Amino acid sequence: MESNQSQIVIGRKPVLDALQNEDPISSIWIDRSLRGAEEIKIRQTAKEYSIPLKRVSRLVLDKKTKANHQGVIAYTSPIRFADIETIINHTYAQGEVPLLLYLDRVQDVGNFGSIVRTAEVMGVHAIIIPAQKMAPVNDQVVKISTGAVFHIPICRVNHVQNTLQLIQNQGIRIIASSLKDKTPIQKIDLTVPACLIVGSEDTGISIEIENMADELFIIPQYGQTDSLNAAVATGMMVYEAMRQRG
Repeated sequence: MESNQSQIVIGRKPVLDALQNEDPISSIWIDRSLRGAEEIKIRQTAKEYSIPLKRVSRLVLDKKTKANHQGVIAYTSPIRFADIETIINHTYAQGEVPLLLYLDRVQDVGNFGSIVRTAEVMGVHAIIIPAQKMAPVNDQVVKISTGAVFHIPICRVNHVQNTLQLIQNQGIRIIASSLKDKTPIQKIDLTVPACLIVGSEDTGISIEIENMADELFIIPQYGQTDSLNAAVATGMMVYEAMRQRG
């Protein structure tokens, strides 16, 4: 599915039908007071497909649509999300050295769209995002990425640590940016199979992800500003990988 506009699905049965048809869903918004078999089915299916589910007040849903939403709405995604294990296997089968990006809670759609555009241009094999606390793939991201979202696999996952463990088991090193580290990125070998970790705009990478990393690095800085914009930092990281790989 390729569409520049996210669509809204309104009502319990239409949302369940969309889930059962495996339509690409960006997020589901549900009345926090809703109970019953349909609510349970929606919640379980959303978890199965790593779809962000937001519990909100009915007033929030009323502001989103004037239609009878029955306590449930969903937004479609302009893309279908990919499976990371399939991407890795395909990359190795093509005789290529995997280069992946994991975005750890990047919540600004401007940064997200710019990262997608840069990653696609520079030949990153896939972008991995968490199902929760992450900017959605929506029409704004499509526009900011200039359509790059349609040309690079994006993998949305529920269990981040399990996914990173799977990546490591496939011979791919987890290499994370950290302001606390002293090793400049130029000293890190990025010619090996690698998954680069990009931290959130406010707090950087989480301690759990940092503890899983095989290597940490810092992008050297000389000015007074605390840190680089997430999208700019990603561009530098990916360019350095491409430079080393020739």
